[in-house]
Amino acid sequence: MKLNFLNVLKGKSSPEEIAEQIIALEEKQKLCEQEKTEAKEKAKEIRSRVMCGERVNPESVKLADLALEECNINLDVVAESLAKLKIKLEEALVAKRDGEMKRIIEDRNAMNREKDKATIELWKAKGRLFGLAYAIYGHPEVTRRRLQEYPSFSPNLGTEEYIAFHDEKGKVIAELRRPTIADVEED
Repeated sequence: MKLNFLNVLKGKSSPEEIAEQIIALEEKQKLCEQEKTEAKEKAKEIRSRVMCGERVNPESVKLADLALEECNINLDVVAESLAKLKIKLEEALVAKRDGEMKRIIEDRNAMNREKDKATIELWKAKGRLFGLAYAIYGHPEVTRRRLQEYPSFSPNLGTEEYIAFHDEKGKVIAELRRPTIADVEED
């Protein structure tokens, strides 16, 4: 995995890109810690030889100290970058979550508006049905009672009314746009 954490920190990156860089930096951190351990051992070895009075090239002492210091700086860079990337990842995830929540709320509001329209259409259809039944039964109270009684929506099997009712019901159900309001609410 290529280290590209500076570009990720500076630019706008997806949570996936940030996570990739965190993983790559964690691997780099392990390597830096291993290098630091090796550099420290080498510096200790050279310094112990100097303490014991051996003649050691002063340049090798400086080089060992510089190598150890470089390892410390590398580890600091990696640790700081990891911390910044983790903060950026959290911010990106929060922004993504907030965006999803906003979309869900907008979808829910649109569904509620659609449900309200469908409810009005249902009441209009009930009004038309009541008007037709009124033409058959006459008085409004008789019409209401007849529409509420059992056989109103259960015509006798095999009758012309049964065929007309089920044909119309099947046609309307087939023309429904999926998912229906009930499907969405159920999910």
